[in-house]
Amino acid sequence: MSREDAIRIEGIVVEALTDRLYRIELPNGHRLLGHMPHGWSSRQRVPSPINGGENVKARPGIEKFAVGNKVTVEMSPFDFSKGRISLNQS
Repeated sequence: MSREDAIRIEGIVVEALTDRLYRIELPNGHRLLGHMPHGWSSRQRVPSPINGGENVKARPGIEKFAVGNKVTVEMSPFDFSKGRISLNQS
């Protein structure tokens, strides 16, 4: 399935299961599992300006979602039980 075939719909986070996995409720009442894309997390390793090593710092503009946050989910037209949280969430 290509990204052009994906169904995009807004939903609300109703439960945070892990750092990258959330239960999302759609406007019609359907609930699904939404995951953040691989490599897209609230923390990442970035070079430290002090000693050139790596420190774990928060990635600017990206944070964990809280219950009640609106997100945009991309779902396959073949499986409505799970979806990917797209980068342009609201």
